[in-house]
Amino acid sequence: MASSAYDLYVRAIALLLKGPRDPTQESRTFEISHLILTKFGYKPKDSPVVGVSLSRSEDRPGYELSLFLTRKAPGIAGAVADYLRAGDTPIRELITGAIEPTGRPATGGDSLGEGKANGESGTLGALVVDAAGKELILTCHHVVGTVNSTNRGSPVWQPSADKGGGTKDRIGQVYDIEPIVMGGITANSFDAALVELDKPGSVTPGVQSLRSLAGSAVGTYLRTDVSKYGTNTKSTSGRYLYRSTYLQHYAGVGDALFVDQLGIFKRPKQFSDGGDSGAVVLNTANEAVGLLFAHAKDINMSFANPIQPILTRFGVGFV
Repeated sequence: MASSAYDLYVRAIALLLKGPRDPTQESRTFEISHLILTKFGYKPKDSPVVGVSLSRSEDRPGYELSLFLTRKAPGIAGAVADYLRAGDTPIRELITGAIEPTGRPATGGDSLGEGKANGESGTLGALVVDAAGKELILTCHHVVGTVNSTNRGSPVWQPSADKGGGTKDRIGQVYDIEPIVMGGITANSFDAALVELDKPGSVTPGVQSLRSLAGSAVGTYLRTDVSKYGTNTKSTSGRYLYRSTYLQHYAGVGDALFVDQLGIFKRPKQFSDGGDSGAVVLNTANEAVGLLFAHAKDINMSFANPIQPILTRFGVGFV
C-alpha cells in the first residue's frame, strides 16, 4: 500500500472524526475541521461525517478515500481534498446514514425483520413476558413476514436485511402471530406478532432513549400527548387526535378493515415513516398505549393499534 495514501487516510481520520470531538476545542485539527464544517453549514457536534475508509480504486490504479456521511453534503469531499492536498488520490462521498451496532443485547426501537434476504422489516417494539416468564419480542405481524403467509417458527433477524442483517444476526423465531382478515368487511383490532428469543437476555427491557416502561395504560383519551422510538425516524412526539376506523392496504395481499385505531399527528413533520412499524407508542407517563403500524404521509398522520387488546390476546405484559 502506498504510504502517501495511508497517510491521507490517517490525516482524514484525525481531521474529520477526532478533530470535531476535541473536548478542549483548542487543537489545530479542531480549528481546521471547524472551518471546513462551518463552510457547509454544520457545527462540529453535528458533523455529517461518521467514517473514513481506504480502498483500491476500481476505475484507476492506486487507492481512494471515501467519506461516510449521515446525509448529503455536496462538495465536502472536495474541501477535504484541498486541505489534505490529496493530489491524484480521489476522495468520494458515500451516504451511509448512521452506523448502528448489531450486537446484543438489542432493545426497543432497534431494527427487526423477516429472516431472509429482501425480507420484510420494521422495528423491535419491546420486550414482553408471558405468564410463565418467557421473554418475547412484541412487534407487528407485517414486520416478521408477508401478511398471512408467515408461519410460527419462521426466522427473525436483528437488524433486518435492509439494515445489513444476515443469517448471523438471527435473534429468534416467530412464536405467535394474529391473522389479519382481508376483504374490508370483518373488523381487525391489531397487526401484531411475538418473537421467541434464541437466547434469553438478548433483548433488554424498555425503549431506546426512554429505557424503562411503566407498564401499559388501560385506556387513552383523545388529545393525549404521545411519543415513540422507531428504527427510521428515531424519537418523535405527537398527539393522539383521531379515533379512526379505516381500510389498510397491504401490497400484494389486499385491504383490511381496522377499527378504533389511534390516529396520531405531529406538525410540521411526520410522527413516523416506513420502517417504524412495530414501535411502541407511549404516553407522558411512559406507559405503552399503542403499537405503531401505519401512516398516511399526505396528511402526516400515523396509526397505532391500541395496546390492551394485543396484550390480552397474547397474554403478555411489559418487562
